[in-house]
Amino acid sequence: MIVVFAGALGAAMIVIGVRMADWQEPEDEAEFERVVERAERLAREGTYAEPEEGEFLDLDPYDDHDFEELVRDALDDLPDLLRR
Repeated sequence: MIVVFAGALGAAMIVIGVRMADWQEPEDEAEFERVVERAERLAREGTYAEPEEGEFLDLDPYDDHDFEELVRDALDDLPDLLRR
């Protein structure tokens, strides 16, 4: 009984996770190719960059003003679902 319950709970968590991620398969091969080309273009242009260590050292979390700015930045990065 416990194994069946655990399996059902695991399956439910997977279904919920996939729905929350809004994962969808491309409708056809052409759409898949467009997705791949866009990803390659973004990578080639360097659109996504890892932050450097110095960027984190600009603000002091022990200073009240800097801490408030860090919190504002963190809240701005939250998805809409979690902002409420």
